[in-house]
Amino acid sequence: MRTYEEVKEKAVFLRNKYLKERIREFTCRKPVNCQYFRKVKLADGGKCGICTITNNRDFSECNCEVCKKCSKFVCRNTDESVIDDFNEIVDSASRCGQEYPKLAIMLWFLQDYDAKAEKHSGWFGFWR
Repeated sequence: MRTYEEVKEKAVFLRNKYLKERIREFTCRKPVNCQYFRKVKLADGGKCGICTITNNRDFSECNCEVCKKCSKFVCRNTDESVIDDFNEIVDSASRCGQEYPKLAIMLWFLQDYDAKAEKHSGWFGFWR
């Protein structure tokens, strides 16, 4: 059986790993991260991504090849907004369990361990 310190160390490691991955994913140059990207429904029931920076009557399809070359790309996320969103996810036990199940199990163990040792408030307060 793992000790409290081993589980805490692994939980901090996983938190940092998941946070780095999330920052990389949400701040990279992809169409969904562009402030001007919108998904629209097509008449046949499909969906298409368009760039809305062009004038209102002339939409252009936005895909990864176009996005990499676009001089008007503006990322809708910042590192701080991604960190805040990540902390909201981890603060909620159900959302954390859906998106990061390994981390949720470790946090549950640590919270349960802390509750037995002394009253501890917060879902993941030990690394803040």
